[in-house]
Parts: sequence; C-alpha cells; structure tokens
Amino acid sequence: MGIVVAGPTRQAIFAESSGAPILALNEGEAIGSFTLHQIAPDGIELTGPGGPYHLVPTPDATVRPATNLPPPPQSPVDEK
Repeated sequence: MGIVVAGPTRQAIFAESSGAPILALNEGEAIGSFTLHQIAPDGIELTGPGGPYHLVPTPDATVRPATNLPPPPQSPVDEK
C-alpha cells in the first residue's frame, strides 16, 4: 500500500506483488465491504464489518531505489 498526499489530493494505492491490478482510492470510496474513511501521511482508516481498521504502509523489500535520475529542475532566482 502507498499513500499520496499532495495539497487537497489524498489517495491510497493498493498493489500486490502477485501482479493483481493496482487500485487507487480516494476517501469515501469502497473496497469490498470496507470504506476508505480517512487517508493520512502515516496510514489509512477503513471502516467495515467489525469496526474501524488502521493500516500503515510497509516498504516492499524487492523494490530498489531509482538510479541515474536527472537532477530536479532549479527554481528561478530573482536577481534584483
């Protein structure tokens, strides 16, 4: 699971290593019998049968960091 929080945009991304389709859900959307109640940078809260559940993303040990990326663009400098 991954979490994207950028300004007002909040999405939880669910992916399995088995190759199942990736799901990107917003707050209020359903996944099976659960509703994605809240998305925060440190985890999500699902509500469903049996009450609320808090899930925290876990890193995938098989994913390696990207290498040889170009440098980020530089911000323009105000030369007054």
